[in-house]
Amino acid sequence: MITAVKGFNDILPAEGFLWRFVEDEAAALFSTYGYEVIKIPVVEKT
Repeated sequence: MITAVKGFNDILPAEGFLWRFVEDEAAALFSTYGYEVIKIPVVEKT
């Protein structure tokens, strides 16, 4: 059985479109102030 890493929540397909919208809107706003995207690595418990 796979269990979630404490403190991390999955974004499932049903919520994915909403998160994509929020991320795109935030990126557009932040880019006007000179901010850029930073992607962090995926964390998996081994």
